[in-house]
Amino acid sequence: MKVDTKKVAAIHDISGYGRASLTTVIPIISLMGTQV
Repeated sequence: MKVDTKKVAAIHDISGYGRASLTTVIPIISLMGTQV
């Protein structure tokens, strides 16, 4: 059985917008099993 990997293109032009920059969000998304 083939498992499809979820992929996300994380594009962020304002660091810290919404109290979360990409340096914080990318590890969390990766931990959820999504390729960033």
